[in-house]
Amino acid sequence: MSLLRPFDPFQDALEQETQSVKVMIDIRFFEHSKKRKTTTAEGFPANFDLKGLVKKLQPILSTAGVVIKSDQGYNVAKFQGDFRHEIRKYLIDNDIVSESNIRLH
Repeated sequence: MSLLRPFDPFQDALEQETQSVKVMIDIRFFEHSKKRKTTTAEGFPANFDLKGLVKKLQPILSTAGVVIKSDQGYNVAKFQGDFRHEIRKYLIDNDIVSESNIRLH
C-alpha cells in the first residue's frame, strides 16, 4: 500500500491476493420458487471487505443483501433477486475484478 494514493480496501485486498493466487469470482442465480430468487457472489479473497461491497451494492440494486458463511467456511454475498449482470458490471466498472476472473452461472 502506497502512502501517496488514497486507501481503497477493495483494490488493496485484491492486489495482495492476486500476487500469489488468481482470484475467480462466481456469481450464481438461484430460483427457490416462482417468487423467491437470490443471487450469490463468492470466491473473494479472505482479506477482502465483502461487507463493504454489499453495503455499496444494496442502494444501487435497490434490494437487500447479506454476507453469509458457506458450509466450506468462506464468506458469500447474497442478494434478493436476479442481479447477476448488475453485480458483474459493478465489479468490472470499479476495477475490483477483471472480466476474465468472473464466472456467471
